[in-house]
Amino acid sequence: MASLSYISPDQTVRQVASAFPACAELLERWPGARRDDRWTLQQLSAFARQVGVEEQLLLQELADAAGVPLRSHLDASRRARSPLPLIFTALIVGISLGTAFGVGLLWRIAMGGGYGVVSGASIHVHGLAQLWGWMALFIFAVAAHLLRQNTTRPAPRWMEWLAAGFILIGLFAFFAGLNERVRAFIPGIDIAGSGLLLVAAILFGAGLAWSLSGAAKSQRRHGLIFLIAWLWIWAGTDLFLRIHYENTPVLPDSARPLLIALPVLGLATNAIYGFGIRLIPGLLNIGRLRSRWFGPGLLLHNAGLCLFLIPLRTSQIVGAVSMFAGAIFYLIGMDGLRSKPSRPIYGIDPRGHIPIRVAFFWLVCGLAMIVAQQFHPEWPHAYSGAWRHALTVGFIMTMILGVGYRMIPIFIRQPLASTRLMLVSAMLIIVGNAGRVTLELLTIGGWTWSFRLMGITGVLELAALILFAINIALTGWLRRRVYVGTSPLTPKTRVQEAVNVRPEIQDCLRALGITMFDTAPFIAPSMTFGALALASGMTPRQLLNALRESSSDASLAPRAVCT
Repeated sequence: MASLSYISPDQTVRQVASAFPACAELLERWPGARRDDRWTLQQLSAFARQVGVEEQLLLQELADAAGVPLRSHLDASRRARSPLPLIFTALIVGISLGTAFGVGLLWRIAMGGGYGVVSGASIHVHGLAQLWGWMALFIFAVAAHLLRQNTTRPAPRWMEWLAAGFILIGLFAFFAGLNERVRAFIPGIDIAGSGLLLVAAILFGAGLAWSLSGAAKSQRRHGLIFLIAWLWIWAGTDLFLRIHYENTPVLPDSARPLLIALPVLGLATNAIYGFGIRLIPGLLNIGRLRSRWFGPGLLLHNAGLCLFLIPLRTSQIVGAVSMFAGAIFYLIGMDGLRSKPSRPIYGIDPRGHIPIRVAFFWLVCGLAMIVAQQFHPEWPHAYSGAWRHALTVGFIMTMILGVGYRMIPIFIRQPLASTRLMLVSAMLIIVGNAGRVTLELLTIGGWTWSFRLMGITGVLELAALILFAINIALTGWLRRRVYVGTSPLTPKTRVQEAVNVRPEIQDCLRALGITMFDTAPFIAPSMTFGALALASGMTPRQLLNALRESSSDASLAPRAVCT
């Protein structure tokens, strides 16, 4: 058992008694500290309430006996380390300034029967909100949290929040610049907004590099280093172009593709590649990982992007083919994203993995469309818009939803609130994106109906994002609900909370032959009775029914189990 360096209310009696002999002698004063010659798995705060001792007094006595410090406010510090506030900030921006504003523009295009009915400045600002306020902010929230968990030198949180603040202020500056009076009053408002985004990029990149400097050597650093480099190049290029074209409200066509390729193919794709190597094999339960393909795949992608950005046709052809080959190499490393058979996990619907695979499908499609366009540069703007949407929504946003539905509940140690909402939002984003890409290609023919149907796809994508936000919000709210003894046990009840209130449940579980807690120092905070049932070879209903029968056999109080 790992040694403890402090005493806190969320530690169990068994943890403290096993780690400190002096504490074991002190805890022996209370009969409830042991159950069948085993130390109870109640947390110290709950045990103090059960034996009628003031919590702070018990904790201080244990700390004095052990000779270690007392930490009394771990819950607050955990909330401070949670990525949820930053994730919800990204979601709010993505839903409002990003997707909802974009849907409004799309409906105007749909009703007007052409792209010319909306201003280029509005489309450009919508893209900024999607790329900076939604995509980049979400990536940074997850990236910073994952690195913080695996480093000895975590970056201070103020860097993340200050950077997020600069992003929000910068985006509001760009939106304000859509008003002619504001632009006349502050002529350089776009340059000011771009400068704030650059400062945010420097802060975020420095924070990631800070945490990466203390990460274990086993961490695959090259993908993250590429991420930081492209972030700074993207932000710096944006500011340079705005200074260079200071007197134009909309950047020229020759400059705008840079501000799409850099964040989408540089920042976001490297983020997904880099963290995907660590996360996706576990999420999809990939059977055979071919790790030797990842390094060449990342090098091909980034070298290809460098060539693609050079305004020479031959260079762009080689670059596009190289990025496509990099994606193929990466997928070979992921064994084609094939999963091996596994036992069911409570609260995890295997159909939730579909968006991750669909996202990689759109990555390959988008890159293939880029390759095709290099041989046909005369193809119209709608074709470019189609592959951009395939990459931004089909690949990046679909991947964020697919991974987010699995990772965010793990971050906060709470099963997802609703798998049905997850499946509905996944269906909406998949159908909405496929419809948008297809219909945007059909607009090349000039058919009015294709423009009008395209407006519906934006509503589907917005609905998917809203449902994602609702589901994550419900999950966070459920995490704050603590089980009380008067409530019946359900498959979603956390085992640790139930044991805190009804310690006799430990005896019931042991009587049923469930021995996984016999020597465990604590119960995993996210472990529910549903998860415990499947891990023990039962269904949740079987386990709860068996607990009822076991309670009468063990002559325990009826309140020990659900009724």
